[in-house]
Amino acid sequence: MCTIGNSFYDYNGRTINSIFKQCDLVSEPIFLTPEVETNTICEDGKEILIRYVAMKRKKPDSSEPAWAGVNDYGVAFVAADSYLDSNSNQEPANKSKEGISVFDMYLDTIKLCTTAKQAADMACKFYSEDFFEADIFMVGDATSSYFIEAFDKKVSCIERKENFFASTNHFRMIYGAAPYSQNHSTYFRLNRAEQILQSKSDLDGIGDVLRDGYYGKTVWSICRYADNSGAPEEELYYTQAAVIFNVIPNSDASKKPVVILEYVINGNASAEGKGFSYRPFSTNANIPTHVPYIGKLTNLSTLIPVINSFTATRYYFQSTKESSLSENGFMDDSEINQADSVALIMKPYAADFDDYPYILLEWDTSYTEYVTISGSDNTYKPTGSLHLDESMAGKPITLTAWSSCGYCVTRTIPV
Repeated sequence: MCTIGNSFYDYNGRTINSIFKQCDLVSEPIFLTPEVETNTICEDGKEILIRYVAMKRKKPDSSEPAWAGVNDYGVAFVAADSYLDSNSNQEPANKSKEGISVFDMYLDTIKLCTTAKQAADMACKFYSEDFFEADIFMVGDATSSYFIEAFDKKVSCIERKENFFASTNHFRMIYGAAPYSQNHSTYFRLNRAEQILQSKSDLDGIGDVLRDGYYGKTVWSICRYADNSGAPEEELYYTQAAVIFNVIPNSDASKKPVVILEYVINGNASAEGKGFSYRPFSTNANIPTHVPYIGKLTNLSTLIPVINSFTATRYYFQSTKESSLSENGFMDDSEINQADSVALIMKPYAADFDDYPYILLEWDTSYTEYVTISGSDNTYKPTGSLHLDESMAGKPITLTAWSSCGYCVTRTIPV
């Protein structure tokens, strides 16, 4: 039994979609350290490599079902069981077709899909044709989030592109949920989650949700403890893991988003120093790093590097000798007459610079040009150039580096 949800919020010029889950269980399984796995699919006649992280736990039967997951296209899923009305005569038609489990479908959404829409369509088809038990499922990416309720071939799906959405363990769109009188916990937890996110819907608010103990150390709190004293009707579920998938769109829509994964396993989000945060799909080696708490905006600022310094070497392309380069410390009128463009070789001091592929070159306020940079050895050469004229002689070059997540730094290079 779990608390799940997502929130779209603005942070440093980007709208981030953070998808979260609080994992509550009765037994105490072994949660596995997340690892990057790969799968190749064929889409429009082309092979596409998908990298993904499935949050898994080991069950007594040695199976390792995924309870949440994300891929390098930013498609992330979370799910929750549903409490049904114990007085209802409704019974699911069957469990699933032979050999198909709901956990297989969960995993396929991140192994086979490059958009949340694809994953939502896959889930809805599965619930209507193969799996008829009650289930609550959410999948999102950088721009959309889909919330699905399913039971006995009935499927309800809504798409959201803004604000927040939370769910616990009772249906709201499909009839047959456990009423308030039969289960206080699911209603209490949903009310608290919505209250918190209404006042603070960013990553800090999500962290507050996962740590919330408003009803004390009981099953009624979001951060649940296996103590049902005073509530014998409630099952002894307690929080054993939590995860947040932060999906940050790239400024270039043709490029993959940045994914920052925060998690706690074999514990809960209120325990200091138990959390991890990292970028699993970074091109540089990136391993989970301990953080005081998950669900903190500071975790984002740590893992989205700011370009805080760089060195630049100026080369001037001579109009009379286009194939040669001459390096100059200063430019005078005679030199400016010979040079018709300038290029800068950049060496940035920031991790994962490949995720931030734009440089804004400014010669003066009347001229700016975006230049794409590339390179594999931390040396990045602009493919564009600045065209010079006599009016620019003796003026400094101002170089502003913008990352795709909105960070920037400006350095002035004397001429």
